Amino acid sequence: MIYKISQRNKTVNCEVELPMSKSISNRLIILYNLYKHKYIIDQIADSNDSIRLNNLIKSQEKKLDVEDSGASLRFLISYFSIQVGRTVIIDGNERIRKRPIIELVNALLDIGADIKFLKRYGYAPVQIIGKKLIGNEITIDLSKTSQYVSSLIMIAPKLENGLSISLRNNHYSKSYILMTLKLMTKFGLKYKWDSDKITIKKQKIVPYDIVVEKDWSASSFWMLICSLAIDSEILLKKLTYSELQGDSIVFRIAEHFGVKMIKKGKDILMKKIKNFNELNSLDIKDFPDIFLPISILIQEHNLKTKVYGIETQKFKESDRVLSFQIGYKNMKQKKIISTFYDHRVAMSFAALAINNDYVLIENPDVVKKSYVNFWKDLKKANFKIMKLTHQDFLSQN
Repeated sequence: MIYKISQRNKTVNCEVELPMSKSISNRLIILYNLYKHKYIIDQIADSNDSIRLNNLIKSQEKKLDVEDSGASLRFLISYFSIQVGRTVIIDGNERIRKRPIIELVNALLDIGADIKFLKRYGYAPVQIIGKKLIGNEITIDLSKTSQYVSSLIMIAPKLENGLSISLRNNHYSKSYILMTLKLMTKFGLKYKWDSDKITIKKQKIVPYDIVVEKDWSASSFWMLICSLAIDSEILLKKLTYSELQGDSIVFRIAEHFGVKMIKKGKDILMKKIKNFNELNSLDIKDFPDIFLPISILIQEHNLKTKVYGIETQKFKESDRVLSFQIGYKNMKQKKIISTFYDHRVAMSFAALAINNDYVLIENPDVVKKSYVNFWKDLKKANFKIMKLTHQDFLSQN
């Protein structure tokens, strides 16, 4: 399936309600199940990622397919490592089989876990036989993903000796580790973080129902649209500034990309500003998910802002630096933009319809990974969407 997307009006005036945070929801699913708190599905995000994780953690099947979810893969490896007597095989699609898990598995092996790589060393699929783990000191390299650490932090209070995690390259994606720790602190966690070491002792965690915040990473796509439009006002309903989500940095940096963000009670209003002071540089190592919207804004506005901290982009759903380069090349040639099955590629390049006659997005359903209603919301902003098959596209060209 291909979407042909256009926006001839070049102005935007709409209200949208962003999805609940996938990152918060996924952590809550693990925590609620680890520490035996009953919850209902309506309390978590409706993203494919969160729904799939919820279904897998409750499944009694031996073989568990995470499909394209890296977070599910990493979180479930730790989760099932301590499910005494339970044997599972965790696998996913071809992209998942290329996403690294060696650091996480080695750390769990160091504290006694029973995990085997079934095909390629260091990658899914893996077999896990759950057992009681004592815990101890381990070391993790953060240069690929912080999810290793979040995965381990969530099981740490259940380990007899707790866990002391030494961090190498600890300047990457700290905001996601802090999200995990802050959520668990709400449930009673006490921890110590000194420079490059996190220490968590065995302790009682008592989760309770909390309201999942709206997703600030999703706001970056609307910042992109607001900035590219000739004139725009976009009200993001029920979005409040977050201490949990690193991507709330969007609120602070938007004005350097042509968007004023204004608090309106429990909502945020985005307004286009034509004259703005661009940043000399921006380090996104703690909020890597806004890489594509920021990169497109720099390209479209011909800004001189230098973006740093992009080393982890190659380990996302796609190699996002490469996806950005290929996507731009295809867009200029009015060719189909491959999403590489990456939800953020689809949403970022869709916004460019406002600066072009149209854009062609392949596999548009990938947005359901994090933002199920994205295409419906896009229509509220005067975007027109035409569904095409590959045969339709070939016949028109």
